[in-house]
Amino acid sequence: MVSQIIVFSLCFLAFAFYAGMGTLQFHFYKSVFVRFNHRFWNPVISCENKWKHDFIDGEIVRKERFFGSSTVWVFLTDGYHLLQFFFENLAFLAIAIGVDMKVYYAFLIIRVIYSISFNLFFDKILIKK
Repeated sequence: MVSQIIVFSLCFLAFAFYAGMGTLQFHFYKSVFVRFNHRFWNPVISCENKWKHDFIDGEIVRKERFFGSSTVWVFLTDGYHLLQFFFENLAFLAIAIGVDMKVYYAFLIIRVIYSISFNLFFDKILIKK
């Protein structure tokens, strides 16, 4: 029973981070994120944290801003990828812990938790009043 509570709690948190990703992508200027550093949280400009552009032989060449900025360290470059990092890792951890549960039982409960968590954060908590 304790492992099930942990799994469902991890799913709730993972889906909250997923809602944050959607909020950044579609509602940045109406969200709570607008109060924070735009260079990191605004998806329109935060991609500049990942890439730099050089001119080589008269052509613009896109390069990583720092080693691993487009791969292993991408979660450090902008808010969207930071939220994605937490979403994926919490979801994977929940799956790893919950593999001993009955699949259909876990699926239904996780699906309900996902819907509640995502809508709560996407529609209510992450949008400024």
